[in-house]
Amino acid sequence: MFQFIKFVFGPKLRRIHKPDGNESRGGHSYLPNNVEYFADLTLRVAKFVWSFTFYTSPFLIAYMFKNQYFTIEGVPFLVKGGNVILCVVLGAMWCRGVGRYSNPEYQKFMKVLEKAKQSKQTEERQLVHNFDFDFNHWPVDFSAADSKSSKAKPLGLSLEDLHSQTSATRNPGIVSQIFGLPCELLSYVSMHTFGRWIVYPGHTKLLNQLVASTIQENRDKMVEKLYGLRSKLESKDGNGIDVMFFDRRKSTQANGQKLVVCTEGNAGFYEIGCVATPLDCGYSVLGWNHPGFGGSTGTPYPKQEQAAMEVVIQYAIEELGFGPEDMILFAWSIGGYASTWAAMNYPTISGIILDATFDDIVSLGLAKVPESMKGFAHRSLRKYMNLNIADQLIRYPGPIRLIRRTKDEVIITSEHPDVAFNRGNDLLIKLLQYRYPTLMNLESVDVLTQYLHAADQISMLSMCNALEIDDEECTAILRDYCETHSPAYPILIGEDMPRVKRSQLVIFLASKYMTDLEATHCNPLPMPLFIKPWSLQDNH
Repeated sequence: MFQFIKFVFGPKLRRIHKPDGNESRGGHSYLPNNVEYFADLTLRVAKFVWSFTFYTSPFLIAYMFKNQYFTIEGVPFLVKGGNVILCVVLGAMWCRGVGRYSNPEYQKFMKVLEKAKQSKQTEERQLVHNFDFDFNHWPVDFSAADSKSSKAKPLGLSLEDLHSQTSATRNPGIVSQIFGLPCELLSYVSMHTFGRWIVYPGHTKLLNQLVASTIQENRDKMVEKLYGLRSKLESKDGNGIDVMFFDRRKSTQANGQKLVVCTEGNAGFYEIGCVATPLDCGYSVLGWNHPGFGGSTGTPYPKQEQAAMEVVIQYAIEELGFGPEDMILFAWSIGGYASTWAAMNYPTISGIILDATFDDIVSLGLAKVPESMKGFAHRSLRKYMNLNIADQLIRYPGPIRLIRRTKDEVIITSEHPDVAFNRGNDLLIKLLQYRYPTLMNLESVDVLTQYLHAADQISMLSMCNALEIDDEECTAILRDYCETHSPAYPILIGEDMPRVKRSQLVIFLASKYMTDLEATHCNPLPMPLFIKPWSLQDNH
């Protein structure tokens, strides 16, 4: 009886990747028998009705109250209706268990899953990867609690450190706190409901359902044709993180020895996201889904994003065997937050590439709200969704590549696509101001702003020609300074430098750190643009 109950509450099986234990990749969709199929259909309808009832409950309760369902005469009717629904659901669950129990494929799957959960043997646990099923039933492959570095002190600054720096000078009195309580409550509610959905729409049930079939199809291809290894990681806050690893170390391409850790945007999933570009370039690749995205559990608040990114890096180091110096972090859009956090805390990482990434969500978000709401939006975003990417990026001392999309319609502060209002410009300026503070005086910032606001590549090239920028000369000047002083950032070059030479160096550095792509925010990244992150130290 106990075994039968496991079939009743077991996971939904979708696909068998290696039929009959065949080592050659291939697969077929799991075919439930009629009993399981119609029982599962009944449960899906019941789940939909429950969700619809939940979201329309205010109107439904008002209707029932108006029609006297909550009176002494109406209560028996509600009880009777509830009992009928309960019997239908329990009957459907029981029939689903009967259908699964009588299906040889599902029986084989359950045996493998039970062994994987109970055994610590790698061989038995790996057999579960031959199946695709509900990820919440997937056994944990790696846990942050078991990580050797789980209790190590971060090398960079945590979100709390950054937040304390921004609020250190603000210590409102008790009276201000009391009168500000309603506003704080409204701020909390808004950022834990629609505010979070706007920032990270990829974790909403609606979007997950809309792309579910595409995600499933692409994941099947990744496992069966690209030899991807799907795993479940458990972060230190208890979330299950869905990851996919592609090992190219045994390929003939030298890039396979490097691991590219891909972090998607606010509506992206590794199954349909940016992992395709480094894969096409022959790199080993590790893709992962944000908390609440795809198979991952949780919600994508900054702390949960940090915990998820941390366990991904620990998994890459301790289980996959890549050192930080063998990793490149590749992030698209809002994925730059988690990736820059990892770069800040693992400074020996080989490099970071940020594609269509902004500098600070507060600056970006304030441009999207009415003037009367700017103060409220600023406080809410800074307290509950403090995605200050620039503050984290400048604390990473390694090679960096920024990719700016010239037709980007998302990370802009204007109504229509305009490269002059792209927040990637601000990210670059803040990076250069930290790394070369003496060089980046007000005059240099004005020159750089003019360069970044150029309408097209021809205008940018024309400005470079007018300044007579020579790459070899600029490299030699920077190299000589670093050899004489120190190559560590910040580099204090430019104090007594002529204005023209300073402008030449600033534009030279901008052209090395940033690459333009004529595309909108969601266009796939062409292979040639997946290029090595740039660092002055690499030219020594």
